[in-house]
Amino acid sequence: MKKGFMLPTTLLILLFSVIVLSVIYNTVSNHMTNVQRVSSYKELELHVSNALQIGIGYVRTASSGLLGINLTTTSYTPIWWDEFRTKLDQNWRDYVDQWIYNDKSFCVFDKSRGIHSNQILRDEFESYSAEYNLSDVAVYVFPFRNTKMRMFVVARVVKDNKSVYSYAVVMPELLNKYVYFSHDEGENIWFTSRTRIYGPFRSNSMIRINNAGGKPYFQDTVEVPGFIRHTGNPREITANTPNYDQIIRSLADFGGNPAYRLISDAERNELDFTAIKDEYKQLLNNHFVLEINQFKNNSTNPMGLKITSSSNLYLSVDANTSKIKIVIGNTKYEISWTQLPDAIVEIFAKQGSNWRRTEGPYSVKFNGIIYSTENINLGDTSTENMSYSGNLTLFSEKDINIYRRIITPTIQQWLIQNLGPNALSTAVPDNKIQELLSYVEQNETSSLNIVAGNNVVIKRKLNNMKIVASIYAFDGQFTVENYNQGSPKGQLFVLGSIMQKTRGPVGTFNPNTGQTRTGYYHGYVHDPRILSGNYTPAGTPSRSSRISVSVFGIVR
Repeated sequence: MKKGFMLPTTLLILLFSVIVLSVIYNTVSNHMTNVQRVSSYKELELHVSNALQIGIGYVRTASSGLLGINLTTTSYTPIWWDEFRTKLDQNWRDYVDQWIYNDKSFCVFDKSRGIHSNQILRDEFESYSAEYNLSDVAVYVFPFRNTKMRMFVVARVVKDNKSVYSYAVVMPELLNKYVYFSHDEGENIWFTSRTRIYGPFRSNSMIRINNAGGKPYFQDTVEVPGFIRHTGNPREITANTPNYDQIIRSLADFGGNPAYRLISDAERNELDFTAIKDEYKQLLNNHFVLEINQFKNNSTNPMGLKITSSSNLYLSVDANTSKIKIVIGNTKYEISWTQLPDAIVEIFAKQGSNWRRTEGPYSVKFNGIIYSTENINLGDTSTENMSYSGNLTLFSEKDINIYRRIITPTIQQWLIQNLGPNALSTAVPDNKIQELLSYVEQNETSSLNIVAGNNVVIKRKLNNMKIVASIYAFDGQFTVENYNQGSPKGQLFVLGSIMQKTRGPVGTFNPNTGQTRTGYYHGYVHDPRILSGNYTPAGTPSRSSRISVSVFGIVR
């Protein structure tokens, strides 16, 4: 994605997303009547925004979470498509040309063609257009190339020979939309003066803040039921606390706007982690993965590899050769590719200290998913770093254990150029975060999901640990083994997101100074590509019947 790509959405996206998520397509009249009779293009912008909301509401009814958005498109390009495209700025034209099919579409409503997807919608749209003298109203949905996880919705209204368009990118609500999400904050775990959180933050539990030595920094919105501050004796701060707004702002540096939001009890209980995990497993098994005997003969639809074994597996990824290596006892599977989904799978047996190929190579269609019924060990202690390329999802029904830094070649190159030859074992400074994010948005094309049914555990405490991935611990926690032992190890830098049922500890600190005693301090940074939906791996956990709007714009 090019620099400045998100600019059209800056002022409208937060408000618009909240409105859209409450829209159901058969309540169109409730939204349409909000239009005020203003002049010229301003009036048309209101009309086209309302029409787009209805289109997005309709798409919501077709959202199936992990399975994407199920709409049956036809081979049709609206006659106004070229006009719409020329009204976009160059960045958006490039984006549309690269990602979106313009010769396949689903018609929600088109007045000029007399086509509609629903009788109620037809009646409401026709009544509305007559009331406001609109000569044409149309709403179409266009699929993205090679994914059902996103749709491009375009609305058009015409009046007095003036046409205005609005557009949005819509996707199922991804569970990694926050840089940090926890249901329970665990016991006696604090955010300290060393904490740096870049991206939207959410916890369904009171978060603890210790201000010794300075304030933790939250760059974006913070959604919590309340705060616990450490001032000798911990004190709870909620909406019922006198002067709570002033007190909360004294606890932390908030960079977002709005800086924080105190969530309700109903919101705290809206996610059932066990149910999400069970649904996720079922969908993967039914639609996304095959066991080896079927996988090695799969040359049609892209599928992932499911490993059923009574033993833990060791998995490593080599970005230089685009290869995944999976070792289970004396058996090894290697999946290699140049451009997914086309891949090669080979099977090896261990003889002494060597590996001998026993099967393959088989040409397969690979969607980037590896599924294990047992623990997954990412890497081992032979090296400190592991690099990956491609869009991958690693899922264990149990735990995922991390033994190496996990990073992409693109980001590794940037770190070395900007922080020196020892960059991978060096903390990423605050003044480099925004520069890194701009670089990632423009240059990075790989992404990784680390998904555990239970826990994600950093087993090896390397100096200034780095993980570029979205991390999910459905029924457990993201934590560091022996976090309270040894010397401090610097920064735990996660570029992606963290979602955990219960917050896990990653280190300890001196409550009187804020300095790290053992383990790590936090450096959590949201990958900007998550909200745009670009380079989303197959198998990215998401919620059924929920959608999010990643971009929104109006052109005339």
